[in-house]
Formats: sequence, C-alpha cells, structure tokens
Amino acid sequence: KVYLCSNNQAKRSDEIISVPTSLNKLKDIVNNIHAAVIGPGLGQNASDIIKFLWQSNKPLVLDADGLGWLSKNFIKKRKAITILTPHHGEAKKLINEKIVDRFKTIKNLKNKYGGIWILKGPGTIIFNKKLNINNFSSSILSTGGTGDILSGIIGSLLCQKVSCPEINGVLIHTLCAKNLLKKQRKTILASDLIQEISLVI
Repeated sequence: KVYLCSNNQAKRSDEIISVPTSLNKLKDIVNNIHAAVIGPGLGQNASDIIKFLWQSNKPLVLDADGLGWLSKNFIKKRKAITILTPHHGEAKKLINEKIVDRFKTIKNLKNKYGGIWILKGPGTIIFNKKLNINNFSSSILSTGGTGDILSGIIGSLLCQKVSCPEINGVLIHTLCAKNLLKKQRKTILASDLIQEISLVI
C-alpha cells in the first residue's frame, strides 16, 4: 500500500491512499508503514510531520522540501536508515558553502548529518561506507520530477528490504533512462521513467 500525505486531495490513482497533511492522521498510520519518502511536492508547511518522522525509527528518504527542512532544523543524527538525495543547489544549502569538490562535499554531508547520501547530477555519487560513482550522464534526466522518481524507487526498495537500496535505486533509475534512449527518445516526462521500471527489474 502507498499512502500519500498531502493537502491536495485531487484523485491521483486507485492504488494510492490519500491522507491529509495532519500529524494526527499520520500517527494513525505510522505503524502500518515500512518507510517514508519525505519532500517531493510536500511544500513548506509540514515541519511537524517531518520532525515526527525524523524522530521515529522508520527508514526515510529525504528529498526536495524534506532537505530544505533539514537545512534549517537539524538537531541530531538518526539511528534508523536515512537516505538523502540532494542535487547541487540543495547540497550547497545543507553545508552552507560553495561546492568546488563534489567528493569532498558528499563526505562533509555525511559527517554532518549521518545517513546515506546520493549527490545527484551528471556522474551521480553515492556515499555510504564507501564511495560509488554512477558514470551515466544524459540531459534526458534534466527534466523536472526525475529526482522524485528516484526517491520513489529508493523508498519502494526500502519497504521491500532490498539490500543497498541507494545503489540499486540509482541503477534502476539509470537503466530506465537508458531504455528510453534506446527508443530514440531525446526528451521525456519524468513519469515516462515509471513505465520502464518493471522491464528493468
């Protein structure tokens, strides 16, 4: 089951259960969830929800507005699995300094906040106990929303307790993009990637 915590109650799909952005509503379902993806489309008014999940023992993926919250509200590192997926601009805000060396930056992020880090961009870098580099680079992934798809893939792998969800998530995401390139696609919508996931797996 997928729960979507949002104040936008427009019908999205039959597979998604909509839950209002309310801490009380979230507390009602938190025991039913195996992991949460925080950030994409969330907005700026969910600080209490993010804080509650940050202090929980649930595996988390932080992206977008979740990373914005962290840059302003960080208190202490989490013990539970936490995967964070900033792009260049978000990483700059998180460490509050100009990024010159991406390898140094991702290590600084891990030292400061803990967790597992994915620094998105051409040649995405993944840092857990060791550094991994994804050598894929294509403008096909520069369209808005492709990072949200990555967060969703990683979140689903976390729920299924797949090993190394950060590495496998980036790999699946990349192979989806490669599939589209094989079809001579030069531009895509982010949602086009979703149609390739099952084939890639």
